[in-house]
Amino acid sequence: MGKKQFEIAELKLLVDAIPSSKFITEKKSNELIRKLTGFSSDYEAAQLKRLDRFGREIQIQKSDREGWSGTNVDVALSDQFYGWIFSLGTKIRIIEPGKVAAGFADEMRAVGGLYESEPDDIEMCDTVTIVWGIE
Repeated sequence: MGKKQFEIAELKLLVDAIPSSKFITEKKSNELIRKLTGFSSDYEAAQLKRLDRFGREIQIQKSDREGWSGTNVDVALSDQFYGWIFSLGTKIRIIEPGKVAAGFADEMRAVGGLYESEPDDIEMCDTVTIVWGIE
């Protein structure tokens, strides 16, 4: 069996990034997403048909911060929403409501707490050991 060109998480990231581009038309966006699904199995392709879009009708305003824009959108607060915000790193910030921004900050502190100890030795490797659980 051959190695996949993209992991499902990478495909989801690309599929989410395409519609948010101001320079790609809706038609081209749909075409690119269709092509990306070709890199996945039928099961994974179904996961790429995402419902968490803001749509093309949102109003985008200039921000006080140079090079930034802003908008107001209705979202379902979920791990998926916070994950999307996290995936954009320092290129996005929740402004309001404060409880949503605080909730995201709490999640980031909780994740950061998992990495507070110093690593024994840092070097490049192919294998990463991870653990996970549900509390």
